[in-house]
Amino acid sequence: MNDQFGIREKNNNNNNSDNIDGKYLIYIGDLYFEKKYYRESLRYYLLGCAVENSFFSNIKKTQETMDTFLFKLSHRIFDCLFYLKLPMQAIVVSQLFDNSYQASLVSFKMIQDEYYHLDPNYFQFIWDIPLLEMLLTKRS
Repeated sequence: MNDQFGIREKNNNNNNSDNIDGKYLIYIGDLYFEKKYYRESLRYYLLGCAVENSFFSNIKKTQETMDTFLFKLSHRIFDCLFYLKLPMQAIVVSQLFDNSYQASLVSFKMIQDEYYHLDPNYFQFIWDIPLLEMLLTKRS
């Protein structure tokens, strides 16, 4: 699949495993995003972030990855989830936006328009108080 974009995997000196840099995976995700292949784009974004922070096993690298990649990719990840018709997951990701006002507007609109399609299993991942209030208001 990576050959489609002309990106080859790098081999270690001992040639017993393939080593891919997370930045390349995120770049591949960008290419898929531009071609409107949102499922593949989301896959490469998440895999790239996971590779960059050693699959969330190193707390220091995890924070660096969040600051360097995930917060900047949050809009694209949101768009991927939105176009894949996963509104609740998109609302959870919208909490990572730099501008909380913008996140609230987008999320409020999605809650109002898609409320009956929201998966309540993801409500536990909402930490933004206005979003929680909106969900509780719509629920009651």
